[in-house]
Amino acid sequence: MRFLNIVKNGITNVVDEALYNAVYKPAGWKIEGESGLKVETTNAPNDEVKKKNINRMKKVAAKPFDDNLI
Repeated sequence: MRFLNIVKNGITNVVDEALYNAVYKPAGWKIEGESGLKVETTNAPNDEVKKKNINRMKKVAAKPFDDNLI
């Protein structure tokens, strides 16, 4: 993922390339250079999937019957 330094009317910003092409380029922003920011991405969102499955199982888990009559 590339991050770009962009500028318009003296205002500077740092955005990723996809956001620049989608939003800032049509609005007239110009690329000043490439930023030194680096982001590590992973393709396996295992932690999020595990948390989602655990929360789903907590909702579905058998609960003792209690009709609050006694």
